Amino acid sequence: MTFYDMSLVLDGALFVLVVDFVRLFWRRLRANQRRVEAVAILKSHSLNALLYVPTVGIEDPALRNAMEEFAFSGHIIMNAEGQVVGKIAGTAQQSPHPRLVVSND
Repeated sequence: MTFYDMSLVLDGALFVLVVDFVRLFWRRLRANQRRVEAVAILKSHSLNALLYVPTVGIEDPALRNAMEEFAFSGHIIMNAEGQVVGKIAGTAQQSPHPRLVVSND
C-alpha cells in the first residue's frame, strides 16, 4: 500500500466522520426547532408540557427499573387505589444568560 493509497483511505474516513457529525448536528437542530414550535403551540392553547417521574421515593431497585420501563415509554403508573404513582417535574425557567452567584459569607 502506497502513501497515496493510505492518504485516500484517511481522507475517506475523515469525510465520513465530518458528514456524520453534520448529520447529527442537523438532527439535533431540527429536533430543537420542533420542540420550540410545539411549546409555542401548547402555550397558545394555555397548556404546558411537564415531565412525569414515576420513581420518586421508590427505594426498591427492581421496582424502580420496572416502573422506568413503562413510564418513559408514555405509560402512567397507578396504584391499586387508582392514584398516579410518582411526581410531576416542573420546568426550570431558563434565562438567556446564566448567572454565577458568589457569596463571601
